[in-house]
Amino acid sequence: MITGIPLVDVVRSGLVESVHSGHLVVLDAVELGHPRQPLFPRSSNKPLQAVGMRRLGLDVPPQHLALAAASHNGEAVHVAGVRAMLASGEFGEGDLGCPPAWSLDETASRTWPEPRRITMNCSGKHAAMLLTCRVNGWPTKTYLEPDHPLHRSLRATVEDLAEERVAAVGVDGCGAPLFALSLVGLARAYRRIATAQAGPERDVADAMRAYPELVAGTGRAASRLMAGIPGLIAKDGAEGVFAAALPDGTAVAVKIDDGTQRAAERAAVAGLRTVTAAPVLEELATAVVLGGGEPVGEIRFRSGLL
Repeated sequence: MITGIPLVDVVRSGLVESVHSGHLVVLDAVELGHPRQPLFPRSSNKPLQAVGMRRLGLDVPPQHLALAAASHNGEAVHVAGVRAMLASGEFGEGDLGCPPAWSLDETASRTWPEPRRITMNCSGKHAAMLLTCRVNGWPTKTYLEPDHPLHRSLRATVEDLAEERVAAVGVDGCGAPLFALSLVGLARAYRRIATAQAGPERDVADAMRAYPELVAGTGRAASRLMAGIPGLIAKDGAEGVFAAALPDGTAVAVKIDDGTQRAAERAAVAGLRTVTAAPVLEELATAVVLGGGEPVGEIRFRSGLL
């Protein structure tokens, strides 16, 4: 991967302590770094996959469609939703192919005595994949294999939405096939979903907008942004990826070279601030740096780039 440009500074006591380089695109307006090279969007691909599953006949209520697009915290509301999804197809937790994991939320993790598949942040996507296989009569035991008809179909949807060919296929942290795109392609896909007037794309967008707390969870940037900006869809991905789009067609996508989420969130917010205003953008524009338990600096997008 070609290294990007310095995007985010970590300032402590007036001194720049760390710098995060990366790539950013505000579609049809700004390109920083090298946003046309292929990368793995990780969980930022989930809304695209959710559209693909909807096209394949996945028929679930909006809250479950939001969980299909989620990297959830594993809070009680998330676990209950995934359980309901599984039960609707006569599946159980043991049918999930994702690995056991602790809840991402510290409070929720204390509820469970051990890592569970259902508390893994991708369990909603996996439940949706099982349901999609069931409605199409496809085998469920092998649903994670890359040549499974589910993933052949999802790849076609991803390529359609991104308006580019998948550059590589990998294995995501949850075990599902992962499709590589450019940031520009990812932003195009988010624009397609955010501007849709009807159909599976609109269904996914409306589900994410109606249930932002299910897409991520308490305190998470994606949930806060969608709750605070009408019409926005937003989704983070592991290794410093973040994508978002508005109904007017504005779309932003970010990749931080060192995979740091704190920097990806600052960069995505900076991109959104070039086209819209909202209190939540001001709240998330910087993150506090602590010293001795007190604020002594901040994490901020580098000035003068946008």
